[in-house]
Amino acid sequence: MKTSWRNLRQIEDFLFRRISRSGQSGLNHASHSLLKEQIAAQEKAYQLIREHGRAALREEIKTIEAHLFSHPDHQGFQRRIFKIFATK
Repeated sequence: MKTSWRNLRQIEDFLFRRISRSGQSGLNHASHSLLKEQIAAQEKAYQLIREHGRAALREEIKTIEAHLFSHPDHQGFQRRIFKIFATK
């Protein structure tokens, strides 16, 4: 299934709400099932991209945290952080 650039632009305009009300209602009530499938597929692709980005960011944060709390050059930073979160 190949999507034309025109269809892709319409789909993205619809998903990002950049399309006029009349154009949007035309897409909302599109009788063309292929266009509906393409909209759903594009939405799913964006969802997967966001999820992947979040997972990659979490991993990057974990790596930085591991470095900051294990490397001897950062002992001053470690003490300050532990002091902030120390229970009294």
